[in-house]
Amino acid sequence: MNVSRYNPSFYYYAGADCCNFVSQCLVAGGKSMSDSWWATTTGSTVPLADTDYSKSGISWRYVPSFDSYWQSKGYAKIRITSTCLLYTSDAAD
Repeated sequence: MNVSRYNPSFYYYAGADCCNFVSQCLVAGGKSMSDSWWATTTGSTVPLADTDYSKSGISWRYVPSFDSYWQSKGYAKIRITSTCLLYTSDAAD
């Protein structure tokens, strides 16, 4: 998975895929999906688009909901620069 190619294991959102990308990175790093933060895997070897937004929860693909979800899990948002945010937590996963 990288910003140049879509990961065929997950659906993508053409033109608005950045939060989906970050969510996939968190899963790759060991975070577990939940009832509120989830995505359906494709089982495909080629990228597939989710054109009706039914293949993932809103907190998986929409930044304000993603932000609220992670803050509700005990993660704090720390502003590093005007364009970069870092999440930290003492919360157990």
